[in-house]
Amino acid sequence: DEDRSPARPEREPPEAFALSAQTGRITALAFDPSGRFLAGASEDLSVIVWDVVERRSVLATTDHDQPVMEIAFSADGSLLATNGDDGKLVIVDRATGRIADVLRHGFTSLSAMALGPEAEIIALACDDLTVRTYRRDGPELHTHRGTTGAFGAVAFSADGSLLGGGSERGGVYLWDVVSGELITRFTGLRENIIGLGFSASGGGGQLIAITQTGAGMVWAIETDEEAGRPLAAGIGDLIAVSFDPTGRWLACASEDRIVVWDIAGHRPAGRPVRIGDGETMCGLAVAPDGRWCATGSAGGAIHLRPIPERW
Repeated sequence: DEDRSPARPEREPPEAFALSAQTGRITALAFDPSGRFLAGASEDLSVIVWDVVERRSVLATTDHDQPVMEIAFSADGSLLATNGDDGKLVIVDRATGRIADVLRHGFTSLSAMALGPEAEIIALACDDLTVRTYRRDGPELHTHRGTTGAFGAVAFSADGSLLGGGSERGGVYLWDVVSGELITRFTGLRENIIGLGFSASGGGGQLIAITQTGAGMVWAIETDEEAGRPLAAGIGDLIAVSFDPTGRWLACASEDRIVVWDIAGHRPAGRPVRIGDGETMCGLAVAPDGRWCATGSAGGAIHLRPIPERW
């Protein structure tokens, strides 16, 4: 019989392209939850938000006196948080650039920052070996300490009720955001953790940690037990790790390669991508749909590459 089903439209894979408007090294990158907007911070003190579809800048800010080292969007994409080495965190309206709040925490060297789902609570991995949570309008809520060195990664669960922290000696801690109490400490890693993220997979949710050497583990939050086989980036020592805003994708980058993981499937989403831009890579972000991976360069350009085998 003749096949009368509608023909599937041809869809060409996207081509890599670059966005360039900044003059200093790119220090941080972040996609918004829609995947349309990409924020990039630079050593020239600017933060630019790009419309990736139209390939143009839609917002440029210079709200800091020192370089911005951490940036993050709120869960609805309407707010952008920028944290600089000037000891303050600025939250701006993504559409207008209007400053919504300024948090003057006083720490001039942070290891990581995380923004709660409604952007009301902020977590900072500070240079005094603590993780501190603040309300965005200023009051400090809790100070968390561990026994495995300084913290290099922090992340909130999707509903904002849990906070995870990963340390330089492999300790992974889970705290209750409201009470500040330690819920559990996950074990199994012994190296510096540079990436931490939550995933909705596995019913009760999962927590994923990645070390600087590319080793990773996934734990089921309800049972405190390891879920699935360990992750292995397989591209050498890592210089950057990025979880997409939905918790579905994880990007890992070494000096010359990038690999993206499908977290639920415990497998790479495609083969590693060799960078080959002729510039040192700085900053990393993966889009929520897993199609694009963005990297920054020392010269101020941001490169977007399609992820192989996602098309």
